[in-house]
Amino acid sequence: MLNYYSGQAENEKSWNIKKHRSGFPLVPIIVSIVGILVGLILILFFALFWSKGYNLFQDIVVLIATLFITALVIGLMWLIWGRNQWHWWTREY
Repeated sequence: MLNYYSGQAENEKSWNIKKHRSGFPLVPIIVSIVGILVGLILILFFALFWSKGYNLFQDIVVLIATLFITALVIGLMWLIWGRNQWHWWTREY
């Protein structure tokens, strides 16, 4: 049967609904967890092995830079994932 408002047949509408992705963010969640763990491991190795010749200010700068880079990588990854999900959200195929 033809839908008056969209000009599509009803069976085409049901087919469009079935072909969309679920949108569960498995990869971004895993990358977020791994990114946080890698950032913490880098801070731990820095504190144990590499910070011998640095003063307190330089240690704080390295800590902030590590946290910033980790947050930037995780944020960009979620941004890319969200951008890919936008077409599913608006139903634009």
